[in-house]
Amino acid sequence: MTTDPFSTASIESVVAESESKFIATLDLTRKENGETTKISLPIIEKDGTWKLFLNGQETMSTAAQKISDLQNKNKSIIAPLASTLLGSYDDTIVGTGNSFYSNQFNMTQTSLGITGWQQVPGVSVDSTMRYSVVYKGFFSDDTIGEIFHTGFNGWNGAAFYETISVGALNAPQGVYLKISNPSAAHAVRVRGHIYGN
Repeated sequence: MTTDPFSTASIESVVAESESKFIATLDLTRKENGETTKISLPIIEKDGTWKLFLNGQETMSTAAQKISDLQNKNKSIIAPLASTLLGSYDDTIVGTGNSFYSNQFNMTQTSLGITGWQQVPGVSVDSTMRYSVVYKGFFSDDTIGEIFHTGFNGWNGAAFYETISVGALNAPQGVYLKISNPSAAHAVRVRGHIYGN
């Protein structure tokens, strides 16, 4: 990002979700109109390094540095680094027993991170979705790694973060993230981003 559209960025809160994950809530004020936007971003530890996920932005922002400074004051050092956006999956309602795919992407390592939201439309209950890294096939897909995520991550709340490792010696190329709903009870609305770890 070459220009910063925000005049100020302030940290409202940094809340620990686990020993290796925090959720930072930021207030950002736009330069052009003074409008304030509140965002929540996951900060995760991966291989001894802390990373801030900026919804597709590949940059070390002032906000990220402020979070780092705040954590240093609390004797808990976080040095967030940007991750590379590999792909996304759009806002979609996945019916019971159904699946859909992200865009095609090339992995940068043998693991990737996904940050996203999933919710059962109209209710606040946990749902379980399967997230698989696949090579698409004509009759079936070749799954090389997958995880199941259970939770309620509403559109206006904090995103979840999961890591998927694949069974490959080198970073796979030309793969997709396949999002599947194994439930027989309800459809699930999902959206999210895929990052190189």
